[in-house]
Amino acid sequence: MFSDLLLPTVITAILIFLMSASFMANDLITFSRNKFVSVMAAQHVSDTALIIDPGHGGADGGAVSVTGGKESVLNLQIGKKSELIAAFFGIDTILTRDSEEIYYPETTETIHDKKVFDTNSRVELINNTSNAVLISIHQNYFDNSSVSGAQIFYRDVADSLGLAEFISSNLNLITSKVRAPQQISDSIYIFKKISCPAILIECGFISNPSENTLLNSNTYQNKIAIAVITGYLQYENRLTQTVGGTYES
Repeated sequence: MFSDLLLPTVITAILIFLMSASFMANDLITFSRNKFVSVMAAQHVSDTALIIDPGHGGADGGAVSVTGGKESVLNLQIGKKSELIAAFFGIDTILTRDSEEIYYPETTETIHDKKVFDTNSRVELINNTSNAVLISIHQNYFDNSSVSGAQIFYRDVADSLGLAEFISSNLNLITSKVRAPQQISDSIYIFKKISCPAILIECGFISNPSENTLLNSNTYQNKIAIAVITGYLQYENRLTQTVGGTYES
């Protein structure tokens, strides 16, 4: 048991060290894949494909923070950090976008048209990925600036609630307020059109000045990403044990 935990612990320590250095995220992802994925693959074996969806982007900046920042930027920063950590554990990941820029065909003239095109493109990507699990990254906003805290919304299918609960437990270790997971509204188009396990994480309120400062912190974003991927690994481990007949609820 100790030997099973030692290697991931050492790699995680190296990861945290690297993330504290002044490297670009893309360089770190490439480095981790080249050097560590083959090692970590022996520790992590799964048929699932993790899709990380940094919400909004392109013509759709999402909510605007109290300091004028775009939600889409924070979503992408946390999404790419999550991809980096996943890579260290040999997890196959797909980003629905890896840039603030999104390609739109010439026929999409209005912002609405561009949003529809982007949303449909993400749905197509998710539904065409075998054994997909979706984690969508977002930030919250409310008119009352005193409201704060993280929350996860889940699809009512294939134990999405289990994934939400694992990640919520980890988020609870890094922030003082995490609301209980809730089933997502049918009005969220992507979640209505896909069939795989899926959750949407509201990392915090960018309408709250102190929480917005935290969410813009590189260190806090790293903590969120670690909580997300740790929860995903716990979820997958439970599924593996269930299939193998050793899981006990």
